[in-house]
Amino acid sequence: MIWGSRQKWEEFERWTKLFSSELYSEKFYKQLDDLRHFREYFPVCDSLKSYDKGEGVKKLCARLLKYLKTNNISKEDNEYNICILLNYWVYDKLNVILKSDDSSSIYRAFGEIGLIWSNFIEKNLKNVENLTCKHISNIVNHDDWKKRKELYDYCVNYDALNKIVANFPQKCNDFHEYIEDKAHLYEHFKKNCPSSNENECPNFYEKCKKYDPKDALPLLRCHEEIIRKRPATVLRPPITDERVSGEETHEYFSSAGMRSSNAQNLPENSYAVRKFGDVFLGVVATTMTAGGLYKVRKMFFNIYK
Repeated sequence: MIWGSRQKWEEFERWTKLFSSELYSEKFYKQLDDLRHFREYFPVCDSLKSYDKGEGVKKLCARLLKYLKTNNISKEDNEYNICILLNYWVYDKLNVILKSDDSSSIYRAFGEIGLIWSNFIEKNLKNVENLTCKHISNIVNHDDWKKRKELYDYCVNYDALNKIVANFPQKCNDFHEYIEDKAHLYEHFKKNCPSSNENECPNFYEKCKKYDPKDALPLLRCHEEIIRKRPATVLRPPITDERVSGEETHEYFSSAGMRSSNAQNLPENSYAVRKFGDVFLGVVATTMTAGGLYKVRKMFFNIYK
């Protein structure tokens, strides 16, 4: 069997159908996708219309502000950091909407949204009791952000799926396959993890470490039987870093390449500086529209306080 783009997409669809009602990350993303009646936030996001397909970027911004204003997630009850999910959702959507060969436009848009996001919290949500998610600006520094998102989704979903399998043993084989397909993520991050440098290793890696397939698979009651039945000469094809693209791609999961052709030739540090500059330009553009460069400094304090 050839494990190309179509096979991976079909595999994802199968897993979504099997466990969609229990996948915490998918339920959260669907909640965001299904948000309606956010037109009142359009004026706050109006500056984003200047981008190619700016109406889509503006709607994304308005949907985000609607969520920030109306979510009622308690800090105490939140088992996982949904703010990580929220930031990845925004960044993933930007990649879908802009589909730019020049990734700098995505970085700038994310920076502008970040400033709008931070100012909105400062003006409207300063005294809110429930959890208020803040912009995670350094996502643009991570060329492997898709892998990071996939790893965090997997970690968030693991416990719920494990409980399903405990109650419905007939799903064990499917869960086993699902875990196996995440092995490539751990192989990728083990190269640099653990590390205190977040550009090399996600800060949530340690929490996800216990779900490493090499440790998690033997815990499944169906594991020994699966290994016993699997022909010794037939190895399951590994899931590589290829992702769905072109006509086979569902709109939500398609994305533009994270580097332009020129950026790929830059040294790592120069490239990181360029990306930071793109985000900063987005911030400055919005700040100048609002009428005061002093907000740039204030925004960075809001993000990291």
